[in-house]
Amino acid sequence: MRDGVPFHRTGDVGYLEGGVLFSLGRLAHVIATATGPITSVAVEAPVTDAVGAAVAAVAVGPAGTQLCAVVVEHPPSRRSPWPRPPALRLAPATLAVAVRAAAPCPVAAVLTGRLPVDHRHQSKIDRVALAAHVQRFLAGR
Repeated sequence: MRDGVPFHRTGDVGYLEGGVLFSLGRLAHVIATATGPITSVAVEAPVTDAVGAAVAAVAVGPAGTQLCAVVVEHPPSRRSPWPRPPALRLAPATLAVAVRAAAPCPVAAVLTGRLPVDHRHQSKIDRVALAAHVQRFLAGR
């Protein structure tokens, strides 16, 4: 209870509109940019529509100044828990242009690779693990 009202905290980011709850993902997946927070799904939905492939948007850099990196799934595959991190590559220029044109925020890097799933869900992309892998890739490690 909070102020006499039933309350349940999920760790999800969302909003109520017309009595309907719209979930936008987990709080851990919010990209904390210098111009304000943006959810990964707000980046992923228009980019997926534009490029016709599964994508994951992850944060790179320190909170409050984070930039968005987008990984486009290639080759498309049945997702399974990572036995090892996927090989990431810089996306071809034409794909990078399409991703950046569709994204609602600046995109620092466009990569291709496999998208991991969270072993607890077997369907949701493990953006936390992917973000760590992307940051290592971009740092040259």
